[in-house]
Amino acid sequence: MSKEILLYEAPNRLQERVKDYMTKYPHTSLLVVKRYDDTPFKDKTVIQTRYVVFLENGNLLMTLEYGESSDPEYDWYRDEIRESCMIAAYMKVFWKKVGGLSNDARLYPTQV
Repeated sequence: MSKEILLYEAPNRLQERVKDYMTKYPHTSLLVVKRYDDTPFKDKTVIQTRYVVFLENGNLLMTLEYGESSDPEYDWYRDEIRESCMIAAYMKVFWKKVGGLSNDARLYPTQV
C-alpha cells in the first residue's frame, strides 16, 4: 500500500539527506514523498516500510529511499539511504520502448 506524505512525516535521517541535497543543488524540486507499507516476507506480520522522495534537478530525475522493518531481524537497510537517478531523456527512451508500463509493473503498482 502506498500513501503520499509530507517530508516532515518521513524519518529524520531521510529528511536531512534531502535538505543537504537541496542545499547543495538549489534548483532541485521536491516532486513527491511516498510511503510504502509491504509484507514481502513469508511471515506476513513483518511490515517493511519504505519512504521514497522523488526529486527533479533540471533533466535529472532522482529518488532517495529509506526503509525500515517492524522486525529487527529483517531490518537489513536501516542505516542506508539508497539513491537512484536517471536523465529524463533516457527515461523517455525506456517509456517509448515499453509503451508505458510493462504488464509486470501493472501487477505490482507499489513497485513503480
